[in-house]
Amino acid sequence: MDMNTEVVVSSFAFKTGAPEANLVLDVRFLPDPRSLMEEIPTLDGTHCAVEDFIRTRSCFDQFFEVLKGQIETIVTDLRSRGCHRVEFAFGCTGGQHRSVFVAERLASWLREHLANDRIYVHHRELSPRSSTDFGMTLPMNIPPIECHSPSSSGCNSPASSGGSSGPSFKCIYHPDSNAIHVEEDIICKVPEKVFGNMLDSGLDRIKALRERRKKGLTI
Repeated sequence: MDMNTEVVVSSFAFKTGAPEANLVLDVRFLPDPRSLMEEIPTLDGTHCAVEDFIRTRSCFDQFFEVLKGQIETIVTDLRSRGCHRVEFAFGCTGGQHRSVFVAERLASWLREHLANDRIYVHHRELSPRSSTDFGMTLPMNIPPIECHSPSSSGCNSPASSGGSSGPSFKCIYHPDSNAIHVEEDIICKVPEKVFGNMLDSGLDRIKALRERRKKGLTI
């Protein structure tokens, strides 16, 4: 990874809506520490008790290994597109425990892996208690990503457009297959005519594949 890449890692609650990010990951597959909350209501995902609860009752460790590989791939790809800011968002039901824990763990790994200070953490549902472990705060309105190589990325968007540019993936982890699956893939906004050509091309490929399969079945 390029050490000049700025990375924003955030947590949120699905009940209040998912933010825009390059990767939005649902971590509700992890066990909900509801029993801990009943005993100590002030606990959140930054506390060791929550970490112990999640790690001892789930497949978190194997999930995190898969996540690190995906994160590194995304950052490398966006750097090649000319993007200097990458955003990752993790969501759970209330946005205070599971998502916070995953965001903190990833931010810690990124700081070590990138060996720089351009890693920012923002816990939307815990504000203003964001980035307490790093001694920094991040404004609620995070500037959008800017891509500076439209010829190579094909997704350059002006900063005034109000939306994030670059690929955006909404994903979920499946423990059975130990893989992160993309539920929604919004690569970037493209002109309607170009999108239509892409769609027609895709349909043509599907038709051709079906024809090949039919021929194979009749042999």
